[in-house]
Amino acid sequence: MPILYKTEDAINMISGNLRVGVTHQRLKHLDDHGLLGTLTRTKGGHRVYTVQQIEAATVAIAFLELGYSVEEIKILMGTEDLENMSVVAQADYVIAYGRMTTALMNNIDLLRFVIHATSSRGEEIVNDLAKTNLHRKKKLMKASKTKKGLTREERKERVNLENLVLGIKVIKENIENLKKKAKTPLLDTE
Repeated sequence: MPILYKTEDAINMISGNLRVGVTHQRLKHLDDHGLLGTLTRTKGGHRVYTVQQIEAATVAIAFLELGYSVEEIKILMGTEDLENMSVVAQADYVIAYGRMTTALMNNIDLLRFVIHATSSRGEEIVNDLAKTNLHRKKKLMKASKTKKGLTREERKERVNLENLVLGIKVIKENIENLKKKAKTPLLDTE
């Protein structure tokens, strides 16, 4: 038996993945349009969700955020009943699917460009901060050697510099992860 999640838990999972607000009404809307499959209900009539339904809701909400209609999302997610469509409807489906996949590929290319531009600018910022940080660190070391100890302000600056060094490391790791993600193929083409 699959693990079932209450609506609040599903909302928190989806919101955490997408960084957008998700409401009970939005999940009900997806359910009403058949985008989540058959939902289980508690004895009290409340909806509960499987992991697969939470993933489907996450994908559907992401498409809604990108401006796709519910009908287009049904096509993209494969929830349309193709066998019972007329030939004309099937042809329209294929054309719409082609347009949407082209638009998605364009969005992917745009996101990769943004990732590249962001990581390039991030590298410039990190390099500039590292140079400035090195200069300040040398100045503080020189000050600590010429006196018995550092003043309160110099100690604060030293702590700030240490935090800056940690921040620079995190930014460098994020930039490397962005570069890797931008190069990773999204689909298995085998």
